[in-house]
Amino acid sequence: MLFRSSNVRMRVVFLYVGQGDSTIVLIKDGDTYKTLLVDINLDETNGGVDVPRLVKDLLEDEGGELVFVNTHPHNDHLRGVVDLSDEIDIREVWHSGHKPSKDHDDAYQDLQSVIKKVKKKHGKDAETELEGSNSAVEFGEAEYHVIAPAEYVKDDIEGETASKRDRRIHEQCGVIKFGKDDTWVLLAGDADRDAWEKHITKYHK
Repeated sequence: MLFRSSNVRMRVVFLYVGQGDSTIVLIKDGDTYKTLLVDINLDETNGGVDVPRLVKDLLEDEGGELVFVNTHPHNDHLRGVVDLSDEIDIREVWHSGHKPSKDHDDAYQDLQSVIKKVKKKHGKDAETELEGSNSAVEFGEAEYHVIAPAEYVKDDIEGETASKRDRRIHEQCGVIKFGKDDTWVLLAGDADRDAWEKHITKYHK
C-alpha cells in the first residue's frame, strides 16, 4: 500500500478535507499496522478528499479494522462519519465526551449513531471517552498520550448552560500525542487558547 512500509514505525497523513480536519495515523504492529482516523469531513464544495473511500481502499487489501477518533463533535470534524461506518468496520470509537446543545446536534447525533453501531458489533469496550492523563499507553510499536480534556474540565462544562457549553467546546477538545522515543506528533483538533493556557500547559510541561 502507498502509506505502508515495513521499516516505518509510524506514519501520519494529513488529508485535505476543505474546512476542518482529518488525519490518518498508521502504527506498526508486528507484520501489519494499526490504523486510526482522527476526525473526518466531507467538503465537496472545496474539493475535499472522499475520506470514506480513501480509508476503504487503504484497509480492504488486508481486511483491517479502524479506530475512529473524534476530537470534538462539530460538523467539520464529523461530517461523513456515518458514510465511513457504512463502508468499513470501525472497531473502536474514541471521543471527547462533549455534549453540545441542540444548535450543534446534527454532528453529535451522527457520532452517537456510529457509537451505537460499533458497540453492538464489538461490545461496550469499543467506546472510549478521552480523558487527559500523565501516562502514555502502549499501542502497537508506539504509544499514545491523551493530553486533553482533563476530567475536571469535563465536569465543569457539564454543569454549564447549553449556550456556555457550546462556547467552550474547543476548551474540551481532545488532544492526543502519538509516537515513541524522540519522534512524536501532537494532534490538537481545535483546542483553543483557553485549553492551552488554563489546562494543558499548566499540567503538561
